[in-house]
Amino acid sequence: MNRYRQIIESITGLAIIATDRDGILTDWNTGAEHILGWTAAEMLGRSGDIIFTPEDRENGQLQTEMGTALAGGHRIDEGWYMRADGTRFWALGETMPLRDDGGGHVGFVKTLRDRTEQHLSGIRLDELADQLRQAQEAGGVGLFTIDVPTGMISATPEFSRLYGLDHRDIRPAAEFEARVLPEDRTLASSNSTRLSGAAPRDAVYRIRKADNGELRQIERRGEFLYAEDGRPVRFNGIARDVTDEVAAEDALRESEDRYRALFEAVDDGFCIIEFIDGPHGPLSDYVHVEANPGYERHTGITDIVGMKVRDLAPTEADGWVELYGGVLATGTPIRFERDFVTVGRTIEVSAARIEPAARRQVSVLFRDITGRRRAEARLRESEERLRLAVEVGDVGVFDLNLDTEELILDDRVRAAFGVGEDRPVTHAEKKAAVHPEDRPAYDAAYADVMAGGRFDLQFRVIGIDDGAERVVAVRGQVAESRSGERNLVGAVRDVTSAVEADHQRLLLAGELAHRLKNNLALVSSIVAQTLRNAPDVASARQVLSERIQALAKAHDVLMTGHRDAATIADIVRSASAIHDEGGRVESDGPALTLGPKASLALSLIVHELSTNAVKYGALSVPEGRIHVGWQRRFDPLAAGSELVFEWRESGGPPVAPPTRRSFGTRLIEMGLTGASAGSCELVYAPDGLVCRLTAPLADLRS
Repeated sequence: MNRYRQIIESITGLAIIATDRDGILTDWNTGAEHILGWTAAEMLGRSGDIIFTPEDRENGQLQTEMGTALAGGHRIDEGWYMRADGTRFWALGETMPLRDDGGGHVGFVKTLRDRTEQHLSGIRLDELADQLRQAQEAGGVGLFTIDVPTGMISATPEFSRLYGLDHRDIRPAAEFEARVLPEDRTLASSNSTRLSGAAPRDAVYRIRKADNGELRQIERRGEFLYAEDGRPVRFNGIARDVTDEVAAEDALRESEDRYRALFEAVDDGFCIIEFIDGPHGPLSDYVHVEANPGYERHTGITDIVGMKVRDLAPTEADGWVELYGGVLATGTPIRFERDFVTVGRTIEVSAARIEPAARRQVSVLFRDITGRRRAEARLRESEERLRLAVEVGDVGVFDLNLDTEELILDDRVRAAFGVGEDRPVTHAEKKAAVHPEDRPAYDAAYADVMAGGRFDLQFRVIGIDDGAERVVAVRGQVAESRSGERNLVGAVRDVTSAVEADHQRLLLAGELAHRLKNNLALVSSIVAQTLRNAPDVASARQVLSERIQALAKAHDVLMTGHRDAATIADIVRSASAIHDEGGRVESDGPALTLGPKASLALSLIVHELSTNAVKYGALSVPEGRIHVGWQRRFDPLAAGSELVFEWRESGGPPVAPPTRRSFGTRLIEMGLTGASAGSCELVYAPDGLVCRLTAPLADLRS
């Protein structure tokens, strides 16, 4: 018995442990100490489940193994086990029941062999195989090996997919070769060409896929492995589908052919220059590498291809190198004009870098604009005469041929009627631009001028191209030439600004009257509140002076639109300060800045709400309170952020909707007029007025 124990104790590469029938450790060899890290003295008498992982202990792994081993004579398993230092290792284990000399069951013996390294290597091998498979699938690359003597091929699944065949680990190579089009089979390998070693190593050929009959282009690269006697024994390689690449190359060739034909036929001059290192340093010269026939026609220079600029124009070379070199360095195209004396023409020159910049090439286009420049000069002379004729009156002129209905408009008239680029405008278009509500007056005036009278009318128009509404004043009469041609000629003045100014003056006058009335009421309220709450005359005088100054400042903000503050918090504080006795107006929100127009609108609204709160709402009683809050909210429908502003009153008298809409109410309902879109909601809740404004932030900041 001693001898067996010595043998077991001498085994260090195998952990051998024994337990009684309840799983309590009774034996622990040197190998167990070496592999698991506990000494026998530490382990004997403890439960054997200490070597299992926490999750296996929770699942009763020890009892399961003992039960299975007892029922079947032994149990073999692989899994993770725990060491004394808390680390895990992968082991191959076997559990067997122990019996006494009479065959009675007295316990269990378990052996463990550390297989961590082999296990992790296997996992890594599986991962590498999976990565290789994914790479092949992603790149559309298949691998193959052909045993030359037998003609059998071993291929990856991706290789089989390329040919439209179901995957098998090994099959005759002839099954793949049969998918090659007959006219391309000399490009592919075969049993005979592989045996002789004459099979093409690299080839591109067409196949017809087995699964759907689709025609595809396959690029195959292969390499032979030879025996010691020089016979080919293996043909290894890769294949991939290059159908799309071949089609792209064909399309590129066709495009280049079309470009070449256009390059030769286009009337404009064209050349490509390439910068080179010259005697003056890097990129100090350039050579003409291409030029079309139009280049000679436009510049008068022959045989330009291959010519360097320093040979062509030595005295001007530095300037041309600097000019085109800037295009090469920055990638910014340029356009300029130059008179070519040799051909008596004015040429427009355009230059752009050819990408990538590493090619060091610039394309140059030459366009003859001599005729255009002469026409522009004549037009400028005509326009200058017309400008001098109408400049004093600041009016535009029009000429309508009543027989042909040909209409001539100058720039002022075109602008007044919202016409875009220089394009013909018909009399029908001009008439259709008249605002529908002003059409009867227009028709009556037109009938008068046709009857020999004068056309004299101010009316609204809707821009023909831009859709903007304007107000124009038009005067005209019919003139008849000696030849009998009748023309309606006249003058047009855009009076939109003057009409809007008149409207604005009326609006401001109404607002001023409203503000003065409110301010008188405010002064009275301020005096009453101050005297009611002041402890003495001196305090009342100080508080009253400060409040009157705050009212004056708010009045300046409202009437002039000027303000010092830039944030919503400053606007609210400035507009409500004169009413905020004892901090009854609370405000909170993020630091957001508004543009001038929206700032004035918000100042007016807060001032109006504050005034109403003093007269009728929360600030008319001592216990009233106001909370002002705002937040930035993302609106997916508006593709941006919007401002949500809320004025909420509480503790004031009962609230009821007004019986009529006053000027102040209309002002509030206009909302933040600095925005092109938004909303205003007034809620007359029993416990206090709520005013909620929304508008896009981008508009409010403009």
